[in-house]
Amino acid sequence: MQGWSEFMPRIGVQWNLLSAARIPRGIRLSLEARMASLWRSLERFRIAQVLGGKEACRSEAFEMSVDYWTFTYEIDLSEGVAIIQRAIDHARGCIMS
Repeated sequence: MQGWSEFMPRIGVQWNLLSAARIPRGIRLSLEARMASLWRSLERFRIAQVLGGKEACRSEAFEMSVDYWTFTYEIDLSEGVAIIQRAIDHARGCIMS
């Protein structure tokens, strides 16, 4: 039986139409580390066996907070990509989408 990581060894983060440069580097790195941890957790569920490693499968929207930032994202399980849909900087009251 193949494990999830044999299909996708790590999750990529796609900033969609957002400018990643507008997100502070430390926040981006923290978010990407948290996404990697989430990815390892998903691997335990052997989702790849259900998908067969090739069928399209996207999650609904989720939110993750890092410091004063909140990110809305979805996960494309077949591609191994977290797609950032929106970022909110609560310290400045700024929404990027």
